[in-house]
Amino acid sequence: MIPWPKPQEEFLFQKLQSWNEIIIKDSNNLLLIDEKGPHLKKGFFFPPEMNPCEFQRECEEFCAQRDQKWNFSSPYVSFCVPFNNENLRYTFIHESLTANKKSQVHIRRLQAKKLSLSDFSLSKDEEKIIKEIILKGENILICGGTGDGKTSFLQTLLHQLPSEENNLILEDTQELSSKETSWSHLVSSGQKEKTLYDLCHYALRMSPKRIILGEIRSKEVIPLLFLASSGHAGIMSTIHAKNAQEAISRLSFLYLTEQEHPSFNYEQAVSLVASQIQFVITIKEKKVKEMAKVIGHHQGKVYLEEQIIKNS
Repeated sequence: MIPWPKPQEEFLFQKLQSWNEIIIKDSNNLLLIDEKGPHLKKGFFFPPEMNPCEFQRECEEFCAQRDQKWNFSSPYVSFCVPFNNENLRYTFIHESLTANKKSQVHIRRLQAKKLSLSDFSLSKDEEKIIKEIILKGENILICGGTGDGKTSFLQTLLHQLPSEENNLILEDTQELSSKETSWSHLVSSGQKEKTLYDLCHYALRMSPKRIILGEIRSKEVIPLLFLASSGHAGIMSTIHAKNAQEAISRLSFLYLTEQEHPSFNYEQAVSLVASQIQFVITIKEKKVKEMAKVIGHHQGKVYLEEQIIKNS
């Protein structure tokens, strides 16, 4: 079940094959995003008799059926739903947060096709470089903008790992996947003692070979860097940033601002981050734009050596 009548399911998943994201503004307005960009659709997606209250009730029932708490006190929620052999990520924004007092639903189509490194515009030599640093257990940070393909690239890196390893995937919304039975996969609920921050703290008790964190957004940066500084190798994660310098800087600021009692200054935070992250890979428009090796730092400045660089 999805929050619209059956004919609209057919419209979305049979007649439209190329959409990447759908933003339901309200019961009468839908923004469809495909490879050509956004297209506003009006007045045909939901039945005309559906009023805002009915739309709100449909959304609440949809979340409740999947054990997701979504209401005035928990005004946003994000989770994945399998549908038609695909995975869709739903994000619900409650009406209490919007200016027009109408709830929104964002639906993103997750990558279903198994991608190879060559799908990210890498040559054979560049693929070899990336495979080598993965197998060496280097800590890798993947950066890029929204929709650029950070998670898809991280998923592709997971395919390069030995199947017999005891690896651990941590996420707040399940987007990554692994068919390896020796791997563990934990998804936070946001509830007390079940956040990404908590899962990172518990990680070492599971004796993982590698830790893969879906995305670094907030407080989970603290235990993650602790794991790295304690000698744990092979950590991989993603962060929103446009290049390697910005990624290191953002990670450093997160580390500072998320501590309850900061004992570091910015220069010390940069020193910690730069000493624990060995490589930063930048993804733009589903392609590897650059890969930089962190070679040093001094007085808050990070020094990088470009291993792969693309001009387009």
